[in-house]
Amino acid sequence: MELHGAIVLQKFLNKHRTSVKDIRNFKRDVENAGWESPADIRKDYPNSLRQVNDRRFVFKFGHRFRIDSIISFKMGFVRVKRVGTHEECITGNSTNRSL
Repeated sequence: MELHGAIVLQKFLNKHRTSVKDIRNFKRDVENAGWESPADIRKDYPNSLRQVNDRRFVFKFGHRFRIDSIISFKMGFVRVKRVGTHEECITGNSTNRSL
């Protein structure tokens, strides 16, 4: 799949260097994925995926951070909308395109 929004991930890493390994693995997983449905994603992320609607998904990485994304199975891309620690997401201070 094609990853859109890598700059959002990089902005998050600039603030949270301890997440480098998880972000790098997420990027690799997305770029190597051939996801055709939510069930395919759940195979790779069985305990950390929350489906918000038919296109919006939140990947949770333990209690450290989450990635909010839009996925188009038909077009073959994952668009990262925002990334943040759980606290940042609750308070609205997550990293997004508008920063």
